[in-house]
Amino acid sequence: MFEGNRSKKRQEPSHLTRGGRHKRSRDPRAHWLFLLLVLPAMFGLLIFQGWTDHEVDAAKTRRPCASPVPRALADGGPVVQINGDRVRTVGMPAGTVALTYDGGPDPVQTPRLLDLLRRYDARATFFVSGAKAAQHPELVRRIRAEGHEIGSNTYTGADMGTASPTRSRMELSLTESALAGSVGVQPRLLRLPLTTDVDTLCGDEWQAARRVAAEGYALVAADRSGRKPSQGVVRQFSQTDTAYQETEKLLKDPRARKFTTVTGGLGVPPVDVPVSGLERWEGKALIWVAAIGRGFVSTMVWVLGIAGALGVLRLLMLVLFARAHVRRLTRFRPGAPWLRQVNEPVTVLIPAYNEEAGIEATIRSLLASSHQRLQVVVIDDGSTDRTADIAASVDDPRVLVVRQPNAGKAAALNTGLAQTRHDIVVMVDADTVFEPDAVHQLIQPLAHPAIGAVSG
Repeated sequence: MFEGNRSKKRQEPSHLTRGGRHKRSRDPRAHWLFLLLVLPAMFGLLIFQGWTDHEVDAAKTRRPCASPVPRALADGGPVVQINGDRVRTVGMPAGTVALTYDGGPDPVQTPRLLDLLRRYDARATFFVSGAKAAQHPELVRRIRAEGHEIGSNTYTGADMGTASPTRSRMELSLTESALAGSVGVQPRLLRLPLTTDVDTLCGDEWQAARRVAAEGYALVAADRSGRKPSQGVVRQFSQTDTAYQETEKLLKDPRARKFTTVTGGLGVPPVDVPVSGLERWEGKALIWVAAIGRGFVSTMVWVLGIAGALGVLRLLMLVLFARAHVRRLTRFRPGAPWLRQVNEPVTVLIPAYNEEAGIEATIRSLLASSHQRLQVVVIDDGSTDRTADIAASVDDPRVLVVRQPNAGKAAALNTGLAQTRHDIVVMVDADTVFEPDAVHQLIQPLAHPAIGAVSG
């Protein structure tokens, strides 16, 4: 950094200890303890939220099927039970429609669907996303309170055929925890994300189906689109306006005699499993952590957005005001004289501590300056190397070397100010090599009467 002024004003050192270069800092152990506690928690929240949003260990798309579905599956119904190598499939009896909804709960569409189903006294199975269930546990409770069935659509809707083993386990276990915390049960029905009818349970999806079946789940696909309600069907919907309209149309279909849940259509009791008190509290903890994570990420987005906007605004203001300042300084005013060129002699102060590697190059670059009227004062601040000897070896009458015990940079500059012979003082670092016109250009703004110092 360069600094120029028109006087030899002394600067008293502040907060310096005798014989040292820096003031003693406070004990940082409490700060480190705080960081060790807070930073891992913040990092964990970001990782978990990134995992939930498929930014970490992503599994958002499925691969094309490399092998067809097993024959027992292709010729069977949409509800699939797998026990080792045995595959059993069943479908809805004639006239029975099992309404199923994937994803959600959605704060807009789920209440609309529930109101519609209540109006027609119909029941349905909601295959919920664990992440959405943790975000809207009150909607999960309403679904169950109104007599509907709850299944799993995994925690984030990841493709289970391409998901890593770790992600697959977490997709199931976190959904179980979210439902345990919201309604006190764990689901035993599951719909694999990105699948529809049984024909889509092929290739990697079939292997994923076998893995989740080993965890105790029954898989629920949908009937093929050509099957009629009078034959008995499992219908699959998302939670959208289109799904609402299609559901309403289906509820008015006279060929369907009964609208019920998957287990209700099969004539078996609900298969979800009540949880223990500990599991319920673990689920509640997941809901709280998920809420904190969403809040933290949202806050960070706002903070970074505002910080970025302020940074851009600051940059624009700097450019604007710098341009205005330059125009004000260079604009010729009628009756005002042109600014003169500054050619007065200059004292250059170089505080140095253990700078033997670069001190000679710094001094010689200054002596080679186009501004020849110089006094170069090197203040050796108690160096333990050859800094002072090297500076003294420069054979030029403009160079003065002053030695002092180590007392810090500010004290060294004050010592140098006491040796100045000229009104203009430039303060530089000992490891800087200067262009020939650097000193001349630096002092030119001092020609303006409003400028008393230059820094840059």
